[in-house]
Amino acid sequence: MDVSDPKCAAKVVNWVNRHTDREHVMETTGDLDKFIENNPFLAIGLFDDRFDGEFFKHSTRHFEDVFFATAYGRVAKEIIDHLYDRRKISSKPSRFPAIILLYHHDDHNAIYQGELDFHKVDRFILSRRVPMITEYTPEGAETLLSSGMPVLYLIRDKESQEGKEAEANMREVAKELVGNGSVLFSVCDAAGGHHIESLMNELGVDLVSRMPLPEAVYSTGRKLDKDFYRAFVREFDDGSLRPYKRSEPIPEYWGNEGVMQVVAENFDDVVMNDAQDVLVNYFAPWCGHCRQLSGIYSALGEKVKHLKSTLRIVKVDATQNELPLRVDAFPTIMLYPAGRKQSPVYFHGRRTVDHFIQFLKDNAVHEIRDKPAVYDAYGNMVESPEEL
Repeated sequence: MDVSDPKCAAKVVNWVNRHTDREHVMETTGDLDKFIENNPFLAIGLFDDRFDGEFFKHSTRHFEDVFFATAYGRVAKEIIDHLYDRRKISSKPSRFPAIILLYHHDDHNAIYQGELDFHKVDRFILSRRVPMITEYTPEGAETLLSSGMPVLYLIRDKESQEGKEAEANMREVAKELVGNGSVLFSVCDAAGGHHIESLMNELGVDLVSRMPLPEAVYSTGRKLDKDFYRAFVREFDDGSLRPYKRSEPIPEYWGNEGVMQVVAENFDDVVMNDAQDVLVNYFAPWCGHCRQLSGIYSALGEKVKHLKSTLRIVKVDATQNELPLRVDAFPTIMLYPAGRKQSPVYFHGRRTVDHFIQFLKDNAVHEIRDKPAVYDAYGNMVESPEEL
């Protein structure tokens, strides 16, 4: 550990503070100058004499790389004047209590005069610990992943015109949102090496997807202009942003499929439909047992097709789609009963049409009825009845 590094020294001092419960109370502006000189990120709590700053002390225990100091009454007012005169802040707090952050990136300072709630104070500090936009390098990755903040990653080809425009728009919006406190932004070079591959694995995203990546990740189909980023953050804040799921494209359906192939994008709509019993075959294309089952499963789908209003026979490639169930053995076959979707039933029997039908009769909510005869408009039987 190199304690000559100011950031490292700040971590050491704050670790000692947390474990010895010491508080740095500034008595003069000289104390402030010393703290500014030795600490790249400084949080100053300013209070009237009638406030003891207990909520502020609570936050000091949460950050290893932030140096905390306090001032009270007359000294607090002198601290404000001193900072303003030295152009460390561009405006003065209008009242006490107040918190002033001083740091080396972005606007270099921020002032908090909100509610005295340590959760909100923590969020205020978190949102400014790192630059609003950080290049995703090995060093930047450590900063972002330890920030405690959600991060909007833009993975782009930095040499392409599209990538340059996407980054320029994000940087403009990031300036607008400094102080929003909800997300950080990061730009990543698609050719950045192993650390980018690690990020993609962490996010569960295929780097071969369209670039720039956020468009593919959130399937917006929109250009990455300023309005996109504003809407992205707004929808994240209000909880309406639809999370990314790795999914194959939704197949085209004709309505007469015996077996319906679903993907992550429509899995919930089909499988979790409470009105229907749904039998699902989770398969892998490379699995020999899955290939052996394919014809039998198709025959099952054809045999119970007359029940399609109440029963669905479904298959899904569990290697290409992000699903709510982790599948490690192939094939895995489960019935999601109507009205009891949170209690699926595993199939463990012999993989024959007759055994599947008996399983459905035993576990489905809706009746598994025999296939009736089908007649044409003239009363001629065109399909014979079939007992299940």
